[in-house]
Amino acid sequence: LRDAMRLTGGGTGAALELTGTQVDVTDLIAEPRQLAAERDENRRLRSLLADSPSMIYRYHVPSVAAPGPWTAQYVSANIKDQLGYEPSEFCAEKGFWAARIHPKDVDRVLAGLTDVFDRDDHTHEYRFRHRDGSYRRMRDRLRIIRDKAGTPVEAVGSWQDVTELEEARQLRRDDAERLRSVMEAAVDGIITIGAGGVIESANASAAAMFGYVPGEMRGRNVSTLMPEPHKTAHDGYLAGYMRTGTAGIIGVGREVEGLRKDGTVFPMDLSVGEASIGGKTLFTGIVRDITERKALQDGLASLNAELEQRVEERTAALEREVAEHRATTARVQ
Repeated sequence: LRDAMRLTGGGTGAALELTGTQVDVTDLIAEPRQLAAERDENRRLRSLLADSPSMIYRYHVPSVAAPGPWTAQYVSANIKDQLGYEPSEFCAEKGFWAARIHPKDVDRVLAGLTDVFDRDDHTHEYRFRHRDGSYRRMRDRLRIIRDKAGTPVEAVGSWQDVTELEEARQLRRDDAERLRSVMEAAVDGIITIGAGGVIESANASAAAMFGYVPGEMRGRNVSTLMPEPHKTAHDGYLAGYMRTGTAGIIGVGREVEGLRKDGTVFPMDLSVGEASIGGKTLFTGIVRDITERKALQDGLASLNAELEQRVEERTAALEREVAEHRATTARVQ
């Protein structure tokens, strides 16, 4: 309350009457406080927008729905730091935004907005020209705002510069492509499997080695490439390793047998490595068909055995000849 009092006195100076008013000033006091709070909130909001990686914009629905150039009604101030333009340039010039989309992207971008009112939201990426002439890759997220009657009243959205993210994604794609090229060019078979034993990839050499067409091995359990008894026991091998960490063949190369699609068994060299990618365990097996090598080794072993047999026979014959010669010499003497 605001209290105002007045003392009314007589001619002799004696107090005769005290009058006053009381006024409720709650609203008058609260209003400046509310305005100050709103100003503080606006300053915090402006600071948040200035430091945000996203640039905020707003279009009136008629500008969005009508064909022809679009004109922004609001663009956040941080666009100057990120793209070099003043917000007022977007708002003052019709078609400012569309005119700076990369020529190879603009038709796709505008075509993607034709049915935005059916979805009420839309996300797309495109290249946008910076004031310095370079192009930045932007992720654009748009949402339609409707009134209580369901009528579109405005479109709001945000731009985010994802150039570095796209470059990182491209590097990953390039790395993956190089890895695929290396795998496909490799003479040895290369097979990757998950912790459950399911084949995730196999190069052309592996497919040919086991009698499959490229891509046919993916999704099969790797035990289908093994003869018994390893076929039945393999999942237990993997489960035991995942549980105990005790490796058998992992990290150690050895000679094993493989099973082709047609049921034939063949010898092969196998080495298995383990990797963790994104928290996911992968095993990579490198296999080499050693059928020819084994045949050569078996042939050499057979030749060696035959040679040794001939040497033994010749040695025995020589020993008999020497013995007979000695016996004859003794009789003559």
